[in-house]
Amino acid sequence: MNFAEQNAENRNSLSQPRFMTRVRNIISRNRRCSFCNETGHNILTCNDNRLTNFKHLCILQKGIFYLTNNARFYFKQWLMNYYIQNSEIVKAFAISKCNCRLNTLPEFIIEQITNYIFEDREEPLPDYIPLIEGHNIAAQALILLSLEGYANNRRSKFIINTNIQPLDVIKSEEICECSICYGDELREKNFISLNCNHKFCKDCFKGSLEHTLLSQIPTCALCRTEISSIKVHDESVKNDLDELITYIN
Repeated sequence: MNFAEQNAENRNSLSQPRFMTRVRNIISRNRRCSFCNETGHNILTCNDNRLTNFKHLCILQKGIFYLTNNARFYFKQWLMNYYIQNSEIVKAFAISKCNCRLNTLPEFIIEQITNYIFEDREEPLPDYIPLIEGHNIAAQALILLSLEGYANNRRSKFIINTNIQPLDVIKSEEICECSICYGDELREKNFISLNCNHKFCKDCFKGSLEHTLLSQIPTCALCRTEISSIKVHDESVKNDLDELITYIN
């Protein structure tokens, strides 16, 4: 084989898919995380202790502000101040956990992290308090107790006066439109009427309760009247709300 033929064979081997796969694997192994600068992973899978400590700090701050009447508002205020001093960690956490990007505006980062921390997720509470000077045991105990109260409270229910008013067969099968989801193939028997006389399908009403803090009184999605009583037309609808409502008559 002459020199020209050997070069041609080498060029062909370089164009093989197997070779390109090998190159991509090498590049992937040598790629560094944009936050910790370690190889073998990227920021989406980074387990740097600074990110873990920041998450625990956020959970603990949530516990502190849970003792107020507007936990989300005060948490966002704290997070904005923390962002000013520690923007690198906050941005990295937002990218890693909250689907943010490097050029995402700070206001949106704060909102996304707040939603992530206040989401109804079942996670073990941290057993220590990071970044608290002096490791004050009394302060740790107070905060952890408030967090325990938060966890217990979010698993309790709304207390709402509930009446069941069965409909006849014809009325129960009538088609209605929901003012929230605009579903137009919904049956009357699956609607819930509120004390303000607005009514919604059970799925939308259930969704609105799930996104209401238990420290707040749920309100109508249309007129914002506080919900004190509801009417349902089918036992199955009532049963579907059991996990959210303690019924009183």
